[in-house]
Amino acid sequence: MAERPRTLASLIEPGFADGYEQFRELIDNTRHLSELTPNQKVWARLFELVSVAMIEGLNTAETEQELPPVETVFELWSAIGSALATVNAQAFTAAGKRKVRHEMLVALKHGYDRAMQGLTEGIPEAANNG
Repeated sequence: MAERPRTLASLIEPGFADGYEQFRELIDNTRHLSELTPNQKVWARLFELVSVAMIEGLNTAETEQELPPVETVFELWSAIGSALATVNAQAFTAAGKRKVRHEMLVALKHGYDRAMQGLTEGIPEAANNG
């Protein structure tokens, strides 16, 4: 008998929005790393701002609209895509739309995969050496 596909709602972690304290600890520790390059400092600051906005947005939207968490997450993904498109439309020429979209998707996938690997497998030793 074939296994029934699971819905995203069945995969969501109970209390997934409760990890804010761990997130704050990560941000606070990152702020005290003097060896970060300017690019790494910019990345860390943007990571903080975007993450806080997503966490607060999810919690607020879920409360205000009384939607289940998984539906709120779907809307978050859609809003992120729309926000990226809006920023890109303002920042890049129309002639480069396909190239910009490709580079954006490559960067998103790389950041997502790197973070998921770090969260599930730990940070590779090579990453600690530079």
